[in-house]
Amino acid sequence: MKITVFGLTLSSSWGNGDATPYRALLCALHRLGHEVAFYEQDAYYYAQRRDFTACPYSHLALYRSWEEVPPRALAEAATSEVVLTGSYIPKGARLHDELLALPGPMRVF
Repeated sequence: MKITVFGLTLSSSWGNGDATPYRALLCALHRLGHEVAFYEQDAYYYAQRRDFTACPYSHLALYRSWEEVPPRALAEAATSEVVLTGSYIPKGARLHDELLALPGPMRVF
């Protein structure tokens, strides 16, 4: 199954409770044979304390602003069976509007 995730951070476990559960979840999904892509805004405060820039069990896409990423991210989401979004995503309301307009994937918020 193809899964696309939009979350606060996967690349930095500094100062937040998001990265560690995402890492465990994505690693387990990968072990089960799922293809996972994770989209994360490249925030300067996480970039300074990043644990990694590449992930062996998920495609990690860092972007500077939402305006840079929509065509690629939405195309990936549209071809996924599941799209997952987490809390505190920059431009979250806009992202959800665009994801809800897609015809196919199951969306999990």
